[in-house]
Amino acid sequence: MNSRFGYSDKIPENLREPFCKLSCHVVNIKQKIILYDQLYMTDENVKILNNASPTPFKLIKESLATDIMMSIFRLLDPEKSCGKENLSVAFLKNGFSMCSIQGLNEIFEKLMSLKKQVEPYRHKILAHNDLKKVVSPATATKTNFPWNTLQEIINLLCASLNLIYQNFVNAEMIFIPKQRSSGRALIALLKKLKEA
Repeated sequence: MNSRFGYSDKIPENLREPFCKLSCHVVNIKQKIILYDQLYMTDENVKILNNASPTPFKLIKESLATDIMMSIFRLLDPEKSCGKENLSVAFLKNGFSMCSIQGLNEIFEKLMSLKKQVEPYRHKILAHNDLKKVVSPATATKTNFPWNTLQEIINLLCASLNLIYQNFVNAEMIFIPKQRSSGRALIALLKKLKEA
């Protein structure tokens, strides 16, 4: 028996590994989102981090945000690029198209619509140094990451993977990482160190 997240012998053999890998990628992204949220989404926590050591925590924040976004964008890549298959939603959509899973096409359409909303950000700021959009230290605080849209995308990815899984396995996948409180633990530790 294989206990990897998202793995089931009931999923068609040619799609089993890609489905499992994609499911694990989504859990990994969710874990990073939870960590980002726990560290940076409250004023109190940001103050604690800034009091401890502002520069490293700012670099961690920017790196984590970029990694989350690029990971999500990779999952929204076309089925193939440069002649090679991508582990992406498009790959799954085409792979499971013969299964007629109710509601799946609607989720994929919504994902592609949201992708179009965030593509300019990816192309102009993350993937290229667009001369008019490049983020400098002076403009970094004014550059808003499209968090709400990215969270909606990750939730739709979870929903689409769950629909596929339920179609074959008749069970639900829970996209909650095992380690969910590492950001809270770090904040608590920093508070204790400050009080000591």
